[in-house]
Amino acid sequence: MGRVLREWAAVRPDLDVSAVGVIARMARIRAIVEAQQAQLFGTAGITPADFPVLVSLRRRQRPFRMTHTQLANELGLTPGTVTSRVDHLVALGVVHREIDLDDARIRWVVLTDAGLGLVEDLIPRRLEVEEDLLAGISDSRRQRLANDLAALLAHLGGAGWPAGRGGGGRSAQGGAAAGD
Repeated sequence: MGRVLREWAAVRPDLDVSAVGVIARMARIRAIVEAQQAQLFGTAGITPADFPVLVSLRRRQRPFRMTHTQLANELGLTPGTVTSRVDHLVALGVVHREIDLDDARIRWVVLTDAGLGLVEDLIPRRLEVEEDLLAGISDSRRQRLANDLAALLAHLGGAGWPAGRGGGGRSAQGGAAAGD
């Protein structure tokens, strides 16, 4: 990336291309992270899109359940996307749907015992992968980076950008290993 920026500076010194360096590096990092996640989740028979649903359910107290609407709101997804993901997870046997006993209009998505076991296995493995990905920077630089990225996400959300929609979650914590 440094070479590309230097080349632009040589041929078009009137342009400030510094943003390209930041955005291109973020894109490259995202691709690396997504590849690592796909590999990890693939070994467990799920996709990277499945994991946020499972960990959202796991963060609840027993019986580890949420409605489709709660999942959609928490994950920043459309109800149709949630339905598609839940259908896939039901087929895998890691969640099931239940009708609310007090209000038959409410459908709960519930983590099964198999789903709980899967999440409990995957969370520390995902944290290990993420730790490995960040091993090249010090704790202080990691904290600075986290703060800078949180500020950028807040700025983009405050400027009318669809903050959180691109990564599958609504908050700056959307990428947290045990978060989404």
